[in-house]
Amino acid sequence: MARNPRFPLYLGDDEVVSLQRRITEIALAALARQLGLLIGAGFSFEARGLPLGSHLAVALAEDLGYPEISARRLADTYGLSVIAEQYGRVVTGKRQQLVDTVSRMLTTSGDGSQVENDLKAIVSNCDISRIFTTNYDSLIETALGDQRSATIAETASALTKFEHDIRRKEFTGVFHIHGTTTNPVITETDLQKPRSIFFEELRHELLSRVFVMVGYSFRDESITDVFESIYELLKKTREERKTFLVSPIEEEFEYRFAKQYWEDRCDVCLIPMGAGAFFAEFLEQLHTVGSVKPIDEISVKIRSSPADVKERLKRLCDDVPDLALDDMAEIARRFLAVRTP
Repeated sequence: MARNPRFPLYLGDDEVVSLQRRITEIALAALARQLGLLIGAGFSFEARGLPLGSHLAVALAEDLGYPEISARRLADTYGLSVIAEQYGRVVTGKRQQLVDTVSRMLTTSGDGSQVENDLKAIVSNCDISRIFTTNYDSLIETALGDQRSATIAETASALTKFEHDIRRKEFTGVFHIHGTTTNPVITETDLQKPRSIFFEELRHELLSRVFVMVGYSFRDESITDVFESIYELLKKTREERKTFLVSPIEEEFEYRFAKQYWEDRCDVCLIPMGAGAFFAEFLEQLHTVGSVKPIDEISVKIRSSPADVKERLKRLCDDVPDLALDDMAEIARRFLAVRTP
């Protein structure tokens, strides 16, 4: 059996199978409308090469006049919020100049990427109504399209309108818990202000749904900040619900350490994948799960095993790449329903 290239090479075959089962659990939760999503900068970085928080910190330090080596050292030592705070104090124009610089660095153009297309397909298939993000950029909204999604403003009236909209149509609200490029929560002063009202929405999702965090490093300040705020409550109330952290980890020793670290924190399951690999695997599992029922019906009608039916359908999918396995299975099921007495 060929090894799945989406998973790191340091994982054993049994570990890959176990993680695939976990992603199947996520797919089942999504189809049952029980999935919560928090998307980080790793998504935007993989999709369009937008800078991570560490990259933004380096760029701001360089704007302050530090050479690249020094800027990297400052970014590693102090982080984005401290450097952004200093930038706002030193640079002429202060806050507006900081906002303009961040906005310029997070501007996108050109065609969408495969990562964006996969996210759009997942959201469309599962009717995910809320996506939370610590990103300032609007790439999630761009990926989903204006008709399907919108940035939710941080006001009570906007939340009320959003709740009304999702009752009338399939729609996804994108909640930027650290602000957008027009008003980012980025400096130390910003972070000391009262939390966004979106944190209550996020906390509810974390406590009531299977929750997946994609595009973060396990050292990411954004994600540790979220967990610190709800850690005790989460530990007491998670019960059978699962939280997953999807993070690209290149070295086996770091994965083993991080895996244990997150297991100890509310039994979080670490999946060592980038956003692109995860969304591709997630989408494939969605199609596989969605094909189970029609494949079972087909196998009864043609007196063949489900495994044989699945293999035949896969060969048909190879000839028609625009159709996924669940699409092909449904077409075959309907065809047989008409043709079979």
